[in-house]
Amino acid sequence: MDSSIKEIKAILNNFRILRMQVFTGLISEELKDKLEFLENCVKALDEDNRFIMETIYFNEKAVTSVAKCLYITRQAVYKRKDKLLKQIETVFRQRFK
Repeated sequence: MDSSIKEIKAILNNFRILRMQVFTGLISEELKDKLEFLENCVKALDEDNRFIMETIYFNEKAVTSVAKCLYITRQAVYKRKDKLLKQIETVFRQRFK
């Protein structure tokens, strides 16, 4: 797995904690920029894809619950999530070289 994908997942997996640290000033400017950039990337997605990413990462819900809401399999959710992460990685790398 590429280091950019790992970094993106780490930021998204800790989204709520990092968001709180932004308000308390306990986060570096670079990490704050990355967090906000990723949040904007997710917000720019179409409705279904945004729902997947927000529900899993921002709302910390299980893939199973996303699958049930969208009437698709867990495997389909994982596949779409991985595809979205790769797309986000492309713009992330360009922005944070």
